Amino acid sequence: MSRQMGPGKQLMTFLASKVGMRRGVQVAAFILAWGAVARALGHEPTKEEYTVHWRCSQATYYRELAVLKKVWPEDKSPQRRWEWVEANVKLPRKLDSDQAVVALMNASYR
Repeated sequence: MSRQMGPGKQLMTFLASKVGMRRGVQVAAFILAWGAVARALGHEPTKEEYTVHWRCSQATYYRELAVLKKVWPEDKSPQRRWEWVEANVKLPRKLDSDQAVVALMNASYR
């Protein structure tokens, strides 16, 4: 994944440069929400598992996915990005906390 960002560049800076600050935050939140479901299930969630877990519509899922794809057009889900986060970012156990959001926003690709 090193081709997406230069060494030490913060994820939020990268996302904001691609889709703006508001949508960049949406992408980061989607990755964390996806990760929460993946952790809870112990495997990559399906679209149905994600929407049931968060009690959201498929339309909401597709809107979130569309913003993610503006950053990474080749991605069919946030799974690949989530796997990078799990391997490289020290996140708290509870992903819906403010600390998780701050940790992800400050993360940098290497």
